Order: sequence, then structure tokens, then C-alpha cells
Amino acid sequence: MTSFSIRPYKADFQARVNAAALRTSPSRAAQWRAPVYSPMRVCFKLGSAPQSVGGYGGEADGWSYTSPEFPVAHANELQTFTLPQPVLCVGGALLVQLLGRVQLQQADARYYVCIAHTACRGTPLYGLRLEHGVLEFGADLDGPTHSSEDDSSSSDGD
Repeated sequence: MTSFSIRPYKADFQARVNAAALRTSPSRAAQWRAPVYSPMRVCFKLGSAPQSVGGYGGEADGWSYTSPEFPVAHANELQTFTLPQPVLCVGGALLVQLLGRVQLQQADARYYVCIAHTACRGTPLYGLRLEHGVLEFGADLDGPTHSSEDDSSSSDGD
């Protein structure tokens, strides 16, 4: 893995601009625009999926890598976070930790956080498999295959 991206959630369904409030108090009207529920920071963990339900907290859950904490802009835009160096994701699980809350929900005076989209980038390494805690290497393991027709069509002797 080389980088991760997130897009904070924008609650368009809450976009209610009160025309009267806009005339009397622009700051009051701003609270009724569509809020963005971004975290203050984000952290990514890679490794094996936890064995227990709800067990995403402890070190024994199989996370082999924890990224540094990255600051998140309070904006409805895709934000990309590049790791200090590429990391091998053994186990196939990704945990996105949303740290800190910025957006106050006016209806209940509580803070919330949410993301709408996440993505990860890297280069797949074919020929690797984690079996019972042992990393196996081999050409016969899950990789792109070429049919014999593909090979024969490129080597016509004509």
C-alpha cells in the first residue's frame, strides 16, 4: 500500500437555508447548510481481520501496520494521505480510524463523524499467500494467467 483516500460525508438532506435567517443573521443561516461530518484526523491499520466481533481495539487483533495520524480538512472533497513508505498488507484487512469530531449536529447538540468514500492504492504482489500465519511464495498462487491461445497467436512463424 502506498496511499489512502477518504471523502468526508456531506449531509445534503440537511441543506435547509432559511431565507429569513439569512436576512437577519448570516451566521445563523450557515448552520442550516449541508454539514460535512469530517474527522479531525485519520489513521489506517492493515493486517488480518479480528477474530472476535467488535474486537477492533487491541493489539492482538492482527494489525501488522498502523499509519501515522493524518490531519483531515473539514471539506467535502477527496483527500489523499501518502504513507511515509510502501507497506505490505498481509491479511487483506483495512481499518480506517476516524479520530476527533468537528461537526456539531444542531438538532441534538452532539458531535458526529462519518465518511462517504474510502480508497487504497498500491501494487498487487501475485504469488503470495498467507496460510496459517506463514507467508508462502509461489508462481502457482493467484495471479494473472495467460491462455495458450494468447501465447500461440503472438508467435506465428509466418
